[in-house]
Amino acid sequence: MLERVLVFADKTQGSYMNRSNFETLVRDAQKRVLARVRGKALPPPLQGGVFDQPMGVFVTLKVRGALRGCIGLIEAVRPVGRAVAEMAEAALEDPRFVGQRIRPEELEDLEVEVTLLGPPERIQGPQDLVLGRDGVVCTYQGRKGVFLPQVAPEQGWNQQQFVEFCFSHKMGLPADTWKLPGAGLYRFRGEKLSTADLGEGSGEEVSGEGSR
Repeated sequence: MLERVLVFADKTQGSYMNRSNFETLVRDAQKRVLARVRGKALPPPLQGGVFDQPMGVFVTLKVRGALRGCIGLIEAVRPVGRAVAEMAEAALEDPRFVGQRIRPEELEDLEVEVTLLGPPERIQGPQDLVLGRDGVVCTYQGRKGVFLPQVAPEQGWNQQQFVEFCFSHKMGLPADTWKLPGAGLYRFRGEKLSTADLGEGSGEEVSGEGSR
């Protein structure tokens, strides 16, 4: 995992996104979500070193394995520390889950996942995607849809299904829109790490803070 993460960092700045840095980002996102749901003061975004480097990022929230929020930035337009902080808060307000906001009593079953993104690269068709490594961005007439790299393996999709579901489910367009002259396809690499990967589930952290 770490070799691909390092590709995303700007090595000219002398800082690297190693495993420890990545874990710090995940824990920061988790702490921010816990504080927000409980109505407590939010910690400041991570700053300094690698956390000041612009990176694309998505934050995904799951409760007992069910998606409850996923918001992010494809382009590297903000320092990654600030981007993770903002996307963690935004994921709690994902408009797809207006009636299913995460409640304090659900926090012990919460999983927080951070995905770091490489720069988008235009491709000719689904055949240019490497499943499990690449995410996809689909565009057409001002509309945009995004799937993270982990979505295709989780759903059991092949390359063409990955693209077609992006157009149909994410953008509300015919599945074969990608074949039209005005359609755009882009791939990006991504690396994910979640609280479940850290071996210290959200439930333990919640318990330690006396929430039960």
